[in-house]
Amino acid sequence: MNKIELNDWLQILGMFGVIASLIFVGLQMRQSQQIALAGQVQARAEMLTNRSLALMEGEVEAVYSALRQSAQNYEFQAPVSELSERVSFQISNQLAWSVGIMTNTFYQYNAGFLSEEQYAVFQRRVENFRGNCAWRELINEQLVFAEQSFVDYWDSLPDNCEPEL
Repeated sequence: MNKIELNDWLQILGMFGVIASLIFVGLQMRQSQQIALAGQVQARAEMLTNRSLALMEGEVEAVYSALRQSAQNYEFQAPVSELSERVSFQISNQLAWSVGIMTNTFYQYNAGFLSEEQYAVFQRRVENFRGNCAWRELINEQLVFAEQSFVDYWDSLPDNCEPEL
């Protein structure tokens, strides 16, 4: 058997060092990409919030009426068809914002940026929101703009609004 010289051992160790460094750099690049994507999702949610706030500007009474309609865990006092056009518009605006924020939160959790405790709060809110049978049609209209993974999650939840046969 031939003895491996010290120089050969050093070259082998150097090669493993280079490989380990490349793996580390690859993992860092992957993490940086995930953070950048999450930042973009968050930026879209902020733009949605800013848009919603702009649409509410000067509409205190309509916004108040819309939010009052959604009091007490989405047990609504009147169907949307019986509300004024201004209040209906603000309800649609609020629903668009809610779906956008829920989609963002769902993405942030799946990307690993939310704790299990934060996600549990999110799940309760989504389930409560899904229980809003009076505005289900309006909510479904807003889901068209949500990412498919969130829509799939939404569809997987129990639906208490469907009539039983």
